[in-house]
Amino acid sequence: MTQDLRVKKTQAAIHHAFWKLLATRPLPKISVADLIAEAQIGKATFYHHYVDKFDLARQLCQQTQAPLIQECAKRIASHQLHRLFLPLPDAILQDASHIRLLDTIQTPEFNGQTHLIEALTTSFQRSLLARDPTFSQPQAVSLELATLYQHVVIIDLLSAPMTQMLALQQAIPVLFAKP
Repeated sequence: MTQDLRVKKTQAAIHHAFWKLLATRPLPKISVADLIAEAQIGKATFYHHYVDKFDLARQLCQQTQAPLIQECAKRIASHQLHRLFLPLPDAILQDASHIRLLDTIQTPEFNGQTHLIEALTTSFQRSLLARDPTFSQPQAVSLELATLYQHVVIIDLLSAPMTQMLALQQAIPVLFAKP
């Protein structure tokens, strides 16, 4: 079932307001009143779509990070883990500012860094087990890989010098080489 155009426009307005406000101040300093004023919607409309600002942040985080996580899963499925550290596709880099903004959210209710690491860990664990069902300690390896990858993604999104990316790309196959 396709969404009503009014719903799409309302959600787009709320999302735009969220990103605009988050670029100027931390999430704890953004109120629902700020969001509805910026989006030019009513309070009831906001609460029809979201439970609170943290629900909005979670949903936008999932929506923004989904292409990145899918790209990671695709790269792991290729059986060449070093491909994880190749530059990201332009489609993902278009959301770079949003991914960086989400990375700044660190509250008890929602933590952008933790959310990305948990999503990557789950994706990596599934991919590693799909490659080798007897893989020992997939959770621990996936968590380490996800944490490393999260930092690399942020470096990539901040346009780090290509030499750093190439050094990481060369180091990864060594880490996962079979004895």
